[in-house]
Amino acid sequence: RRPSGSGRWARDLADAAIASGLPLFLPGFRLDAHAWYDHAAVYLLTSRQDPGPTTVIDAARRGVPFVAAPGDLGLESLGRVLDGVGTFAKEGEDVAGLVLDLAANSTAAGREARATHIEALASFPRYVDDLVGLLRQQGRLNEPD
Repeated sequence: RRPSGSGRWARDLADAAIASGLPLFLPGFRLDAHAWYDHAAVYLLTSRQDPGPTTVIDAARRGVPFVAAPGDLGLESLGRVLDGVGTFAKEGEDVAGLVLDLAANSTAAGREARATHIEALASFPRYVDDLVGLLRQQGRLNEPD
């Protein structure tokens, strides 16, 4: 069954990209997303809504670079933190071309470096340490004895 409304519009765009040679897969919600990332060459972020940004981080944790379609995306506020992790396409830029170029130039070493970089920034222990530090700074948590 073909989706209606905006879902149909998105499906039509995806079908056009596939017809023009872009090997695009749209898996929908998956409990085994890590397995998909492990086999992906590039993660194309087309979403302008949450959880869009977190999916980029999840993909990068597996070493997958991203291309974000043009738009106002909060993830861009991370700035240089994402250098080497992905690309934010500009309005009018050839998104499919960026994806194909990134996939063609991807290496195992680059994938490993990307995963290591993101894990150092987004790991659960770092999150907890940052949260504890913030709570201490605000006086909501005492220093340990």
